[in-house]
Amino acid sequence: MTRTTTKTAAAPAPRNGRNGKVRTIKVAPEALADVDVAAPTLSLPAHLAAALQAAQVSQQRQTRKAPTPRVALTPAEQATLEAIGWKAPTVDASYSAAPQPRTRANRCKGGAAYDAAAAVLTAGQSLRITELAALWLAAGGEAKPFNAILQQVANRAGRTIQQNGATIAAA
Repeated sequence: MTRTTTKTAAAPAPRNGRNGKVRTIKVAPEALADVDVAAPTLSLPAHLAAALQAAQVSQQRQTRKAPTPRVALTPAEQATLEAIGWKAPTVDASYSAAPQPRTRANRCKGGAAYDAAAAVLTAGQSLRITELAALWLAAGGEAKPFNAILQQVANRAGRTIQQNGATIAAA
């Protein structure tokens, strides 16, 4: 086996120019016939191989974060949320809508639902998200984002409305 080292770069690297020396090894074809190319170049003692395997297993990480569990719903409640286009809220869901100053209140198709929800919440009671969705659908409303409905309820109630999981209450 003969080993030679040349001083030329393998390929020009215009970005950084940090290519090292190219090392060329010349081997007779007869010598390659006896070489097991798939064999490891270094065999580890059994205790090191076991430690390496244990370390590799511990290094493997879960690539996806476990999803936050959602609030348990009955089939009827799930159907109500599907009808309005909402998913079941997560158990740690939180959203708050502060009332925005308005100089006038427009009449709209969902005005009755907004006023009814605001009346319930300002009376010190709470609503579940499924109850708000049912109220909205019963008033003739179509699919609308949850935060848009809650913002209008906060505007009509004149108080901050907060969501905690599946429960909505006035602050």
